[in-house]
Amino acid sequence: MKRNFLQILWMRGALAAMYAPLLAAAPALAAEAPPEAAPSGEALLSTLITLIRTLVDQGVLTAAKAQDMLRQAGVDPAVLSAPDATPPVTVVPAPVVRVPYVPQTVKDELREDLKQEVLVKAKEEHWADPGALPSWLYKLNWYGDVRFRGEREDYPSGSSLPSAVDNYYQLPLGTTLSTTHSRDQLRLRARLGVDVALDENFSADVRLITTTGDDASASPVSANAFQGRYGRPFSAGIDTAYLQWSPNANVRVTGGRFINPYLSSDVPSLSSDLVWYRDLGFDGILASFTPRFGADLQGFVKAGAHPLSSNQLGPYNTAPEQWLFAGQTGIDYRSADASTYRFSAAYFSYVGIQGDLNPADPPGNTFNADSAPLFRQRGNTMVDINFLSNPGAPVYAYAGQFRELEFDVDLELARFDPLRLGLDLDYVRNVGFNASEIAAHIGAAAQALPLDKSGKNGIERPRVSGYQLGLLAGRHELKRFGEWQAFGGYRYLERDAVVDAFTSPDYHLGGTDQKGPYLGVNLGLGTNASVALRYSAAKPIDAPLNFEINQWYLDILGRF
Repeated sequence: MKRNFLQILWMRGALAAMYAPLLAAAPALAAEAPPEAAPSGEALLSTLITLIRTLVDQGVLTAAKAQDMLRQAGVDPAVLSAPDATPPVTVVPAPVVRVPYVPQTVKDELREDLKQEVLVKAKEEHWADPGALPSWLYKLNWYGDVRFRGEREDYPSGSSLPSAVDNYYQLPLGTTLSTTHSRDQLRLRARLGVDVALDENFSADVRLITTTGDDASASPVSANAFQGRYGRPFSAGIDTAYLQWSPNANVRVTGGRFINPYLSSDVPSLSSDLVWYRDLGFDGILASFTPRFGADLQGFVKAGAHPLSSNQLGPYNTAPEQWLFAGQTGIDYRSADASTYRFSAAYFSYVGIQGDLNPADPPGNTFNADSAPLFRQRGNTMVDINFLSNPGAPVYAYAGQFRELEFDVDLELARFDPLRLGLDLDYVRNVGFNASEIAAHIGAAAQALPLDKSGKNGIERPRVSGYQLGLLAGRHELKRFGEWQAFGGYRYLERDAVVDAFTSPDYHLGGTDQKGPYLGVNLGLGTNASVALRYSAAKPIDAPLNFEINQWYLDILGRF
């Protein structure tokens, strides 16, 4: 009895497991099977009914249970009593689907929307472009500019001889070409760069630029290539190459060679270049943090380590490496009328830049030759580091230390927009210049220092301050034909206020120990083209020389 009960229970479960999936999968099986192998629905149902009859005859199922199962499947239970007839199939009518009328205008609009969506997707992913380039190429952003310059240098009558200028500023004889004959020349600067977003946090940038020489002789403060070279091609070099990490919108870390990060304004005609030439490149690493204190107020903090030379200490070289460590902080405020106010303070500390004298023994040694700068202009107090070892072959290096403290105020008033009024006031002081320390450091070599117009040398009469006042009227940026900017100001930079190598060459041909006014005008020629006329008149502050230089620049600039 127990065995019969278990057998009946097993048979019921098997029948239910077989019956349910067969009925549910019958349409799918009929659709998936090849036409010649697919059984008909009537044949399948007839087989199931025969199986149910057999189970009823064997006592596995009761007649009532079998009829109930057929009734749930939509089959007339009477088929159990008609053994020889093909069971009638109950056809469940398909649900009626009512399709509302769609006007032709709606169809056209839906078709156009779908078309535009597909076109936008194709354009973004470039899969519809014939001969489409690899996707990584579309991450590249190309930029650049070309500047054609006409330049004139005017020298007043009665100027000092070129040799007198070179002797006072301790330059190799022949550095100053002329002080009496004005000079006209055409120059060209071209820059081409590409930046790429590597992912959401990393980017890279590389820029090529014309140069004034090869990588060993090119000026770091001028990319203007001289024209008139019998058709020879211009030299070019890599001016920018860096990787940048930005984990969020407020933090950036940059390593490599990058553009000047210590500017006072994003308007070139207003930004001060008292300490740095505007387009100067910086090597090394820079970290910046720009926290926001509200919708209108933002702070900034920058810290950089910039190598100037890479000396290797050894038995034939005792000069240390030269580095610049820089820090700048300040705030940017934007008022309700879009006026901007920027206040900043910076500290620039040079390490290893002070010249060291070569010892007297052995004669002619060059142990400290690498303490001389790799590039300089004119103005700073210099010492002959060969004074003891080889006095007949002078090599000049900086006599003192440079630790520059700079304060800058930059305002741009937009109350009368589109007419903007701007002011930039920049002050710098070399707090690292210590006269007594320098005298002890260079010893007897101090007697060879040149005397200024007061009759004292650069140690006896330290001159370590500078300032620049800049004014601007006109548009913030030139984007259309006829838009303009007028600018001007006054510049005063004492001989040891800053390192003369990195100042702008557009005043007194570069360097320090200079004062004078400047003025100019910019005019928009189109969306990406402009012309600028600039004039500066500068003369020495302390040099006992008649060495005034008036410079004119006419620049035609095209950007892309």
